[in-house]
Amino acid sequence: MFVWKTVRVSKLTLDREDSMKTKDEVTQEFLTKLKSLLREYSTEDIEATIEAEDHYPGYPECGEDIRMTVDIPSTYSPEGECLREWTEIDLGQYFTP
Repeated sequence: MFVWKTVRVSKLTLDREDSMKTKDEVTQEFLTKLKSLLREYSTEDIEATIEAEDHYPGYPECGEDIRMTVDIPSTYSPEGECLREWTEIDLGQYFTP
């Protein structure tokens, strides 16, 4: 009976949807969801983007202050009324001395 329970639990664990995923599977799942989210906030003409840049270029004594942002374009009705403002979302920063 103990052996049967061990085999049964192992089988259930392997069949579950939340079984261990490889880093490639996690990466692909994350990128698919991220691209879908960016597409959702894009317009016909302008895509929502993620950018990373040195916030203070040209100042070597400051090191690098890398900031990441998501830029979401504004949208307008056919009559020219603004339906959604242009938005920049700050995702945070990384500083290297």
